Amino acid sequence: IDLAQPEAQVSAEDFEHQVLASAESLGHRFRFDKSHGRHVQMLAMQLFDQLQDEHRLSGRDRLLLQTAALLHDIGVHVSRRAHHKHSQYILSASQIFGLSRRETNIVSNVARYHRGSLPQRSHLAYLELDQHERLLASKLAALLRVANALDAEHLGKVREVKLGRDGATWVLELTGSGDISMEQIAATARTDMFVEVFGRELLIRSAGVGA
Repeated sequence: IDLAQPEAQVSAEDFEHQVLASAESLGHRFRFDKSHGRHVQMLAMQLFDQLQDEHRLSGRDRLLLQTAALLHDIGVHVSRRAHHKHSQYILSASQIFGLSRRETNIVSNVARYHRGSLPQRSHLAYLELDQHERLLASKLAALLRVANALDAEHLGKVREVKLGRDGATWVLELTGSGDISMEQIAATARTDMFVEVFGRELLIRSAGVGA
């Protein structure tokens, strides 16, 4: 009812805030790295917004990516080894205010693929999604995978990304502080899912480093 009123935009913003507050509360229960989660979330949102014409996803889908980005490392609480798998399990068994069970399953799969292998026929949690949900999860995970790699050292050095086209290739220019060569290398190694999902190569380079 609130969203049908003239002030719907405010209500939508309030709802988003409540969902993310619930997600952050869950993260605190598992002692997550909030600073890293928020930084990856910020980078993922930049990628999502600049690729809008390509992925054509909704604001609700954007919220799912925000949630997955914030909590993608929650599985570290169980073990650093294969923590992406633990993240998937924890999130699939959790409740986040405002998200349906199906949406939570999508979030858990997006977090699952922020590192490690791409979706396989043996990955049951991914196969439980329907065709539309798999495509959505893959698109969001492709963005999260790059965003997470851009904060490989958990130091928040990459502050801004700018996406452009050079013929058939996407070019992602990074702006940050200090030496961001490690982040550039890490992100380049994590473009595999992006290439598979969007069908274009992704070139990552520095746009200039601030002091």
